[in-house]
Amino acid sequence: MIEQVLIRFEGYELDPSARTLKREGRPVVIKPKTFDLLLYLAEHPHELVTKDRLLTAVWPNSFVEERNLSQHVFLLRKALAASGHGEGIVVTVPGKGYQFTAELERVPKLAPHGAAEGLVIHSVQSITRVVVEEDEDSGTGAEDGIAEAGVRQALVLPNRRRRVWWAASAVGGLLVAAGAWLGWNRMQPRVGSHVQVVIADFENSTGDATFDHTLNKVVQIDLQQSPYFTVVGEGRLRHAMALMGRKADAPISGEDVREACQRLNAQVVLTPAIAAIGSSYVVTMSAYKCLDGSIVGARREDADSKAGVLRAVEDATSRIRKDVGESRASLKEFDKPLYLERTTSLDALKAYSEGHRQLDLGKFEDAARLFEHAIELDPNFAIAYAQLSTTYYNLGDNRRDKENIAKAYAMRDTVDERERLYITYRYHWSVTGDLHAVLDTLDVWTATYPQDTIAMADLASNLTWIGQYSDAAALAARAIEMDDANGTSNGIIYEMAARAYKRAGMYDKALEYYNAAVQRKIDTGGIHTVALQIAALRHDEQEVARQIAWSRGTADEGLILQDAGMAALADGRVHASERLFDEAASAARRDKTEDDLAATAASRPRMLVEMGLTAQARTLLNSLSGLNSLSGHDSYMDGVFTTAEIGDAAKAKAAAEMRQKESPQDTLVNVEYAPEVNAALALRAGKPADAVELMRAAEQYQMHDPTVAYLRGQAFLAAGKPVEAETEFRKLIENPGIDDPLTPLHALAHLNLARALAQERKTEDARVEYGRFLEMWKTADADLPALKQARTEMALLKAR
Repeated sequence: MIEQVLIRFEGYELDPSARTLKREGRPVVIKPKTFDLLLYLAEHPHELVTKDRLLTAVWPNSFVEERNLSQHVFLLRKALAASGHGEGIVVTVPGKGYQFTAELERVPKLAPHGAAEGLVIHSVQSITRVVVEEDEDSGTGAEDGIAEAGVRQALVLPNRRRRVWWAASAVGGLLVAAGAWLGWNRMQPRVGSHVQVVIADFENSTGDATFDHTLNKVVQIDLQQSPYFTVVGEGRLRHAMALMGRKADAPISGEDVREACQRLNAQVVLTPAIAAIGSSYVVTMSAYKCLDGSIVGARREDADSKAGVLRAVEDATSRIRKDVGESRASLKEFDKPLYLERTTSLDALKAYSEGHRQLDLGKFEDAARLFEHAIELDPNFAIAYAQLSTTYYNLGDNRRDKENIAKAYAMRDTVDERERLYITYRYHWSVTGDLHAVLDTLDVWTATYPQDTIAMADLASNLTWIGQYSDAAALAARAIEMDDANGTSNGIIYEMAARAYKRAGMYDKALEYYNAAVQRKIDTGGIHTVALQIAALRHDEQEVARQIAWSRGTADEGLILQDAGMAALADGRVHASERLFDEAASAARRDKTEDDLAATAASRPRMLVEMGLTAQARTLLNSLSGLNSLSGHDSYMDGVFTTAEIGDAAKAKAAAEMRQKESPQDTLVNVEYAPEVNAALALRAGKPADAVELMRAAEQYQMHDPTVAYLRGQAFLAAGKPVEAETEFRKLIENPGIDDPLTPLHALAHLNLARALAQERKTEDARVEYGRFLEMWKTADADLPALKQARTEMALLKAR
């Protein structure tokens, strides 16, 4: 028998027996499995509940994929959003599970007058709406033909090195430089699970150029809101036509488009048209099988005026979706009117469409101007704000990036599901820095749209960032398989795979993806940095030199030289690293890419401090004029950390507090970066126990950032706890690939491990570690303080 109690929290009332959820007396609509999830979490408050445990509890005796759980967590948070604490009530513990954090009150439930014990009776008058939406929530989570996801997948948002060792894509910002924000040019099908569509140019006989390209974009986005369809992007389509001998600007129409469809292994060609009859318009749309040209469906919609054309196009597209075979359930869930609800201005839509074309070409200034114009014409154009935000991200304008994505986020309920997920993801990425929200959004996105290889790669980037390298590598590899199956290749995804495997210490596997990318002529500067880092880790100077030679005269020269400079610094060759950094700066000035190098440059002073070059670090820190421009970035915290280590306690503490005040929801700022600064200050103040405690919460992210283990090891060593210090330093020694770019911390971990072993009176083991450190720095500058100190300590140890 279900317990007759009410569970109250944050203004909500959960009734297990009646299976209802109310807020302030009003019913909250919630799906059955989402209700089961909430009930189980509420019955285990403040516990860390693993994903496997939840899957077993909510789907007993069934095999389900993790994406089902992620989607219902998302739906639960959405249902609880009215309290303003939806994400705070159900908290994600990355890589482990979830925790219900709200304070609960359990009160007895009184049966209605006259009711038998244990039976809950509702009066007819009280039943005003369905509280629990019944759905076909089967064990697989698939519904009426909507494709399932085989692995966790998601959108590529390469970063600008949010910190020196986080470099999913070292340059380039958002991937829209190579494709649309939704990855229209990259979303590939999984055979048998959905339909891939090629859209011909609108046949426009009206004489009105406003309709050119604009209406194609409406059809494209309307189809792409459905997981059932993948639309072949214009760039990929034109590439196929070029292989057929057609001109780059030739119309996409006639038999050419069907032949291109066959070459691209797509299934359906859509041929739309618009004609004018007096002041009215007729929109027609036909769908044909690529293989034999047989018709699948045809629709006609009339518009009384130009203003009604958008609705006519959307209505025709919706009906064609049904003709092609999309299920009723899918159409019901993913058939939200696109531009009609968000913009009544056809001119605004045209400006947006043209802006999107410029964005695809990497012409960010032109794209920004067009998106701004679209917003001037229609201030409620949510996705135009989001695209403008993306454009400014690529231009390095963080203030306007945040301003515009915040405006889009405020209007996110006016757009379709795909765009809402995109806006939500971008908002948390650029504005809040809430890592849990980023990962949760990507989980839902990839569960809902399993064919988005760009989204899949972006999730791989985020998983790499937090140290989940195996999952990241598997996702990136899956995305590459999907691309290869459809004859397309994306250099960014190859870079993601190579980087994940490199950070996992699987160097040969990482180089397989590097070589595959180079063979396909899709190699990027980012993937070459991975190869350079592996060569440096293996002390293969010839390969390092070859990577530098590859970069000469390219826009990636500054990036490659900077990574080579960090590799030299990791080996203790400070003077050589200075020369390489000077060369990198010159190349960046030539190519106007100084901003791309600022984050790594900000980490150099901190590394010099660790090597004992405090005065040099102070001089270099003061010379970094661009550091203040990074105040909104995590890389800024490297400078603050260095300020703490060189002894300017008041300045460092104030800067860390300011960063936390600016970013109260930023996960890593508040859990790792600011605590690191305070831990460094505690160590200088002779309070190592305080430093250990300050770094406790950051331990969950230790594999994404060598600072966590290194600083904890230093604190334990200073606190006279050599066994604990040994554990921390061995974490770094066993995982040298996590530095991105390379740093001296792994070599210095051997030195500090030797000191810990000496404290443990393991004299012989300590000598071995001193020897390993000296071997790693055998080519280091002879006057380095850390090197001199190591030799002195080793000599004293031998004298015992």
